[in-house]
Amino acid sequence: MVLQQLLEPPALERLNNIRISSPDMFEQLVQLLVTLYQQGRISGKVSEEQLKSLVARVLEQKREPKITFERK
Repeated sequence: MVLQQLLEPPALERLNNIRISSPDMFEQLVQLLVTLYQQGRISGKVSEEQLKSLVARVLEQKREPKITFERK
């Protein structure tokens, strides 16, 4: 599996947990990891901390804008 070559064991375990809990996010993260690897932006294996920052990046893009109502 390509992911085993790209990720350190704790990061791979975290990604597998994400796959179970949120398949859509898992697909987005895998796509992002593959893209970064193809562009040469990943040097060495991705650590768990780096994976956490990628998760935060995906979550930022996914958030919907909040609509608030102010009463007068």
